[in-house]
This record gives sequence, C-alpha cells and structure tokens, in this order.
Amino acid sequence: TSLCPGATHTNFHIEAEMCDSRLFNIFPMTAEKVAKIAYGGILKGKRKIIPGTYNKILAFTSSFSPLWLTNRITDWMYKPLKQI
Repeated sequence: TSLCPGATHTNFHIEAEMCDSRLFNIFPMTAEKVAKIAYGGILKGKRKIIPGTYNKILAFTSSFSPLWLTNRITDWMYKPLKQI
C-alpha cells in the first residue's frame, strides 16, 4: 500500500523551516487522522491511499494539468502566508 498524505503536522515542517508556508497553515492534517485513514485503507486492501479531500483533488488534477500550472500552484503553496 502506498500512502500519500500531503502536509501532515509533525516536526517535519519545523525542521524544514516551513512553519509559515501556506501548505502547513491552510491544508495540513493531523498525524492521528492520517494514520486512522491509512489503517482503514490497508484493512480494505487499497493499493493507494490519499487522505483528505484537498490532497485527492491535487493528485487527480495534477495528472492532466499542464506542468506550468502545477508548478505555479506548488510555488504558491510553499510561499509564506505573509507574502499574500
């Protein structure tokens, strides 16, 4: 099973100095919620688990969106909230 959780509140965003990014301030999930969804998916025999509606939308749309658009969205998500 492949788990693709997206932004998750762990110490990663602190170590990566991304505490101010939109990604970790607008769209994150708790580690507990990700684990609960992952466990349920594993029990159901799912091969790929993408927790969260936002993450599912991003994964789906990135498969057919032009690369320049995907890059712009990714760039926007990684910028600090203060640079609006």
